[in-house]
Amino acid sequence: MDQPLAGTDARPVCHALGDLNHDRTRHLQRSHGLLPFRGDRGHTLDAQGDIVGITASAFSALSIDPALVLFCPNYASDTYPILRNSKQFAIHLLAADQQAEAYAFAGKGKDKAKGIEWHLSALGNPLLSNATAIIECELWREYDGGDHAIIVGAVKNLILPDQPATPMIYHKGKLGALPTLT
Repeated sequence: MDQPLAGTDARPVCHALGDLNHDRTRHLQRSHGLLPFRGDRGHTLDAQGDIVGITASAFSALSIDPALVLFCPNYASDTYPILRNSKQFAIHLLAADQQAEAYAFAGKGKDKAKGIEWHLSALGNPLLSNATAIIECELWREYDGGDHAIIVGAVKNLILPDQPATPMIYHKGKLGALPTLT
């Protein structure tokens, strides 16, 4: 029999996904939303030279040697084929005060960068100002990940600010600052 969680009267509730077929998507989205993640965005230029970007709910450092990172855009995203075809991109680890940028690139449509400060890097990637870090990459590999692609980027340049900024996190449908950990 399940025991209450320490310090609470709550009991863990576990269901096999097969038992939740009618609510599977909703339950998976809810459980994924409980995991805090950084405000990460992938950006590149389209064929017209306009900045395009995507919000990636999954981003991770993958390897030190060779230097690799991965992120997982949704196949249904308008930006995904542009990122894949460009063969290069910049991952922005957004600062807590960059919520406007986060929401702009989370949506659909053109002109996501309207009113957002950015410039081109020497490698030709669009760079947003004031991120906590920027990782410029070339497409190294791509794998199937269900309804998302798993894009692995070979790190070509890393930009860190002189003054560290407080990183943004996303948790339970909200953006905010990472609390100071002691």
